[in-house]
Amino acid sequence: MCLIGATACASPPASSPSSASSGAAGTAPTAARGPSKTLIWIDRAEPGGLVGTPFISIGVSSGSAIRPFNAALTLRNGENIPMPYLAEALPQLNSDTWKVNADGTMETTYRLKPNLTWHDGQPLTADDFVFAHKVYSTPELGLSGRVPTSLMDELTAPDPRTLVIKWKRAYPNAGSLEGAAAGTTSPNFTPLPRHILGTLYDQDHGEGFLAQPYWTKEFVGAGPYKLDKWEPGAFLEAVPFDGHVLGRPKIDRIRLVWNADPNAVLAQLLAGEVHMPVDDPIRIEQGLILKRDWTSRNGGTIQYRPTLWRLIQIQHRSELANPKAVMDVRVRKALAHAIDKQAINQSLFDGEGIMADTMINPTTDYYPTVDQAVVKYPLDLRRTEQLMTEAGYTKGGDGFYQSPAEGKLDFDFKVIASAQNDAERSVMADGFRRAGFEIEEGSFTPAQSRDGQILGTFRSLSTTSATGGEDALVNYTSANASGPNNRWSTSNRGGWNNPEYDRLIDSYLVALDRNDRIKVVAQAARVFSDQLGGISLYFNPSVFAYPTGLTGTNVKAGEVEMSWNMHECEFR
Repeated sequence: MCLIGATACASPPASSPSSASSGAAGTAPTAARGPSKTLIWIDRAEPGGLVGTPFISIGVSSGSAIRPFNAALTLRNGENIPMPYLAEALPQLNSDTWKVNADGTMETTYRLKPNLTWHDGQPLTADDFVFAHKVYSTPELGLSGRVPTSLMDELTAPDPRTLVIKWKRAYPNAGSLEGAAAGTTSPNFTPLPRHILGTLYDQDHGEGFLAQPYWTKEFVGAGPYKLDKWEPGAFLEAVPFDGHVLGRPKIDRIRLVWNADPNAVLAQLLAGEVHMPVDDPIRIEQGLILKRDWTSRNGGTIQYRPTLWRLIQIQHRSELANPKAVMDVRVRKALAHAIDKQAINQSLFDGEGIMADTMINPTTDYYPTVDQAVVKYPLDLRRTEQLMTEAGYTKGGDGFYQSPAEGKLDFDFKVIASAQNDAERSVMADGFRRAGFEIEEGSFTPAQSRDGQILGTFRSLSTTSATGGEDALVNYTSANASGPNNRWSTSNRGGWNNPEYDRLIDSYLVALDRNDRIKVVAQAARVFSDQLGGISLYFNPSVFAYPTGLTGTNVKAGEVEMSWNMHECEFR
């Protein structure tokens, strides 16, 4: 779905920006009456940076906010199909542009479109991709273990428009490398401007390099919009990039503000102070109100789309796990059987949510194959008790599980603070207690949600939203366990480590035939569900609210960023 301009909105009531922005980190001015060329959109949190291959995870999705600033070799359209972007064409398997060698290594060749430039007008060449690989593969920066960087052997630029990538092994996404937004992993490879960062990298390719203002207030990319102003803690603004390879965007200016309180975001939307939510600043509860009140006045549309996969992460590291019982798969299964997903659905989504038993999105064409393979955990307190007995735990006089060796089991259960997350935790904690598990509830503050080490060192249980689908499979290998070696920046915060799972993902990563890949996906999903690397809960239904009056292509696939084609959006 395209981003929506202010001219599509009805004239808002006269009100001050602060009248509906309690708790806002940044506040937009009231939209002017009549046509305006500024789009004001609101996200849940301030971006940690703008580069499409992020070094820092802030614990919340910000993909649609970051996408407009970046361009890469390919771009996924609204149906999640890769198409050429900076590249003239996609490499084709078993041709001169995509060679598979007898030893399993590969070589792909991308030919760049002519006359590419960065936002500052400097040429964008194949050497900028070579430099990007040098940066991403630097261990001190935390991305060297991530796919696809970890699979690249060597990048060369025979001429300014030709990029040759030699691969250590087969990689199915080698022909569709994209500037994936924050939160995604598998095909994520965004170029970096050597003319800006080259000397800085040579001087310091550690923390000092990542502290450079380039990543935030001085960002230079190649996407449809270029940064014009960033007031930390308040807002950022962007203007069209005349040299954008797919054409100059038609909306004159965008402003991004943020607010972690979905009710405050709703109030701002209803007051006309902002025009459109991006990523996930509001939930279904607010979407229902918008559908009733906002769209009736503005003639807009509310859509729900399953996006981020919601799961309970479990602490699998022996040095951090407390109680140690959480490392016993029988205890994890007992916990899973104590979760009332229907209660979560009714409490959070008024019954409109999409409950999940796996990380594969139900909109995926091969989902039935995966659904048949995975292990499921319906609410069953009798089975919970059986599993805990098998694990050696019995209920004490207070009704909570204990053992002679460990005493009463006391589980920590944390979420990133928000109204929906707090309500979700409350429902599940109540169910756990009724099943016999002592639960200590807690929240990560917005500041803590920016610290990967804090997010990764919880002692028992922690819910999170993560990229679903096949990306999630790769995210939860042992190689992607968050830790000091990757600056605690990866999605596998609980340190899930299973050799059989890793072996399956290794097979998945080299399976070029799609049918073979689907089989491995189903097998890996089964291992994850059977051994409970995490407990699947649901797919967070993102609310897309947009008024009428614009032309553009709607997003159909759940994995696609809503701003993928914002350069095409225009006022009627």
